[in-house]
Order: sequence, then structure tokens, then C-alpha cells
Amino acid sequence: IKKQKIDVDALFSDKASGKYHYNGGFNHKGMLAWILSGYIAVGTVWPNILILGLDDFFANLGGGGGYAWIIGASLGAVIHLIISNRN
Repeated sequence: IKKQKIDVDALFSDKASGKYHYNGGFNHKGMLAWILSGYIAVGTVWPNILILGLDDFFANLGGGGGYAWIIGASLGAVIHLIISNRN
């Protein structure tokens, strides 16, 4: 990333006052993105677990099991980008 610097010592620090320490050391937004995208990715394999009409969407596509990992990874990245604060 151009013209940005990472403080490597602070990156590996576990101090609560550290530059990269947040939410008690736990990334709640990252976990939320992981859970939501994982739910959709698993739902591409087993569409009957999905709600909000997504079950019909993936069932009509013939499932998406072969692409579950890329669906989950892409969706997780998008969700995390949307809900994260960019400072």
C-alpha cells in the first residue's frame, strides 16, 4: 500500500494500549463477516438451510457447491469491507 507505514513492533504487541489492539483483542466485525459469508457458502451446498428466498436462488442454479469457497471468500471480503471503519 503506497505511502503507508506499519509499526511492526506494535503489530505483535498484546498490550491493551497498543496501536492495533481493538475490542479487547477480538475482531467482532471480522467474525460477523465470517459467519454471514460462511452461512451463505454452506447454503450453496445445502440450499434448504437458507432463508429469504436464497434457497430457491441456489437450488435453481443447481447448487453452487463447487464454488462455495469462492462465494464465501468473496462475500466475506465484501461484508467486512462494508462494515469496517476505514480510518
